Amino acid sequence: MTSPAINGWALPPFVCEKEPGTDDDCVFCTGVAEKLAHDPGSVPATLAEAEAIRAAAGIPAGPAGSDDLIRGCNARYGWAPTLVAPGFTALWAALQPGVCAGASGDPADAPGTPFARFVTERIGHRVFVGRYDTTDRVWLIDPEGPADGTYHGQWATKADLALFVKNGNSHTVTTMAREDDMKIGKIVGTDYKAINGILRAAPDTTLPAIVKLAAGAIVRSIAQVGVPGSLYAWCMTEYNGAPAYLVAKKIADGSTPDWAPVVPLDPAVDAGLSDYIARKPAPSTGATPEQVAAAVLAARQKQYDADLAAANADPVSIGPRP
Repeated sequence: MTSPAINGWALPPFVCEKEPGTDDDCVFCTGVAEKLAHDPGSVPATLAEAEAIRAAAGIPAGPAGSDDLIRGCNARYGWAPTLVAPGFTALWAALQPGVCAGASGDPADAPGTPFARFVTERIGHRVFVGRYDTTDRVWLIDPEGPADGTYHGQWATKADLALFVKNGNSHTVTTMAREDDMKIGKIVGTDYKAINGILRAAPDTTLPAIVKLAAGAIVRSIAQVGVPGSLYAWCMTEYNGAPAYLVAKKIADGSTPDWAPVVPLDPAVDAGLSDYIARKPAPSTGATPEQVAAAVLAARQKQYDADLAAANADPVSIGPRP
């Protein structure tokens, strides 16, 4: 998957609608968030992407509604969220755990709540809300939030949502991807040398870096990660005891990636680990997956020790380990 998750469901990145002049893209920014919750990493989390949905819908400017969003998404993606009737009752019935919505309402009907945090006047508005557990709350992402990287959403109560939508128009809903929808493509224990040195908390270039390591720093990948629709080849590693992700290749334009491999990978080791993950016995010995694992891990440790010795022996060309 290409986003952080709450209780295993994808959390989309914030898409800000603020621009010079009138902010009128809340419907389409929320549509981008719905798309990214449903299919993480599949499109850019940008105002430009929201305006591309608007263009596909044939609405050059001004207010828009659910029908426009659905038409634009179908035209651009061949996919669209589902229409839900106005008001709270139908929306809450649709918002089962694992479902998100573009909720239509009026901030002036919900004073003092998170729905009126950025907009307080009486005006039609649309926000992303996701149901991530069975409690009476939703994760709210308001496209009127600041574009300075400090806002990613917040919890709001069921009662707050009911106030916001009571006089609103129709909504749209879709399911959110599960964390385990991200597929491990291949077990790869390759050392990578930092070019830009960026590591992220999920395989999604719209997320801020959790750290930017110095050029020449070395990390070891755990696996290649398959991200449907991504324009990048991702590898998973660890940083400070937590998963971290690096761009090993930029598929779209062939430009310089953030990391470059240092030591050629060992195909036999990678194949053995991949077979172990798939629970396949070693074909030459008929060994159990556990026996394969022991042999593979021993081979990997031997390779790692040799790589580490080489790195320590030549710190100028290979660089320090983080």
